[in-house]
Amino acid sequence: MASSPAAALLASWASRRQARPAGHASDLDWLIPMTIVAAIQVALWFAAWRAGWASAPVFEAHGLLGYTLLAIVGTAAFLFRLFQMARSGEREPVTRSAEMIRRNAPRIFIIVVAVQVFTLGSAAFQALKTGLPAAVPFWLDPYLANGERLLFGAAPWEWSHAIFGWATPAIDFVYATWLAVQIVTFYTLLLLRPSGLKARAFITLSLAWLILGIGGAYVFSSAGPIFYDRVFGGSEFGALAAALNDAPVALRTSDMLWRAYALHTNEIASGISAMPSMHVALALWLALILNETKAAPLGWIYFGLICLGSVHLGWHYASDGLVGALGLLGIWKLAGMSLSWRAPVQQ
Repeated sequence: MASSPAAALLASWASRRQARPAGHASDLDWLIPMTIVAAIQVALWFAAWRAGWASAPVFEAHGLLGYTLLAIVGTAAFLFRLFQMARSGEREPVTRSAEMIRRNAPRIFIIVVAVQVFTLGSAAFQALKTGLPAAVPFWLDPYLANGERLLFGAAPWEWSHAIFGWATPAIDFVYATWLAVQIVTFYTLLLLRPSGLKARAFITLSLAWLILGIGGAYVFSSAGPIFYDRVFGGSEFGALAAALNDAPVALRTSDMLWRAYALHTNEIASGISAMPSMHVALALWLALILNETKAAPLGWIYFGLICLGSVHLGWHYASDGLVGALGLLGIWKLAGMSLSWRAPVQQ
């Protein structure tokens, strides 16, 4: 029986892995695990859809966004390369650029495939996140809210506003950059040459969305302080809404997410889930990537600001960020172990 293309690709990867010199990285080191994780996400969505609590993913919207961003990034990189060649006195920059594209055709193909794989996985993730309350109604919030009040003597957001209330507009702005920062990081990594750090980063990213974003969210189903009163009734967090008058992005975004939740619609930006915090987890992911570069201080400062913003703006309980960060660290270690067959990856 003839082997399938997927089986042939896996066999080719295995043979190259065995023959590869120590320390030599390949983009297949992360593309194959990413594809497997995306397939699991799609399979989980299909099971949830058949069970009746998840709607159809918006594959078209995610794909359009993914390839539009790729086109923008690719065009910018190409124009920058042309500019560099023009500055260096290159007489035939277009011919040289065409030759460069031809030489890098395999890498370009992998980038295109990676965007397709990631958009499929993200669309399935979005549908699963939107369907979470139908499968596992929010249950953890009262325990987290009461436990943290007991532990800290007040809700963590109250302490945050007592100390940093004057900075609420700035915190709101920084927190709103999270998605843009993640997108820039993802596409920058895609354009980099194969390396142990690149493989580790992408394997970690894929597993984080699966283990923390889906598994953790379903097990620890919770809405977060900003939605607490709307979900459970009462005015437990009534003062939080007043404290967020200077955080227009948080207020508009929470209203948008609540509207999608109330109407049971699945959009490209929908779904409510607090524990564990993916904002904190992936801010730590960025800090770990930058840790071996000159930008390491910026990565850790950004991580700290996202941790602060997650509590200050009421999106998360302090516990959400702690679980997200510890979970991400564990996955980062796991990804490093999975690549240990060659030279040690950067820590």
